[in-house]
Amino acid sequence: MRDAEGPFFHVHRLMQDVAQRSLSDDLRQCRLIEALNWVNAAFPPNADDVRYWPLAEALVPHALAVSAASASAPCFY
Repeated sequence: MRDAEGPFFHVHRLMQDVAQRSLSDDLRQCRLIEALNWVNAAFPPNADDVRYWPLAEALVPHALAVSAASASAPCFY
C-alpha cells in the first residue's frame, strides 16, 4: 500500500513472510546481499554531520531489518 504522506509503501507482514518463505535458500541469500548493499549504499558517508541525520534516521528501520535478517540467515562468504 502506498503511503499518502510520503514516497513510501507498506507491505503487510504476512505478505512479507510469504514472499520470503517462497524463495529458495540460494535466492534468499542473493536477495539479502542485495538488500545489505542497498542499505549500505544509501547511508550517508558523513553520518557524524548533523545535516545527514534526517536521511540516516529514515534508513535506520531498514538497516535494522536487514541486519536482523542477516543474523538469522545461514553464514555466507
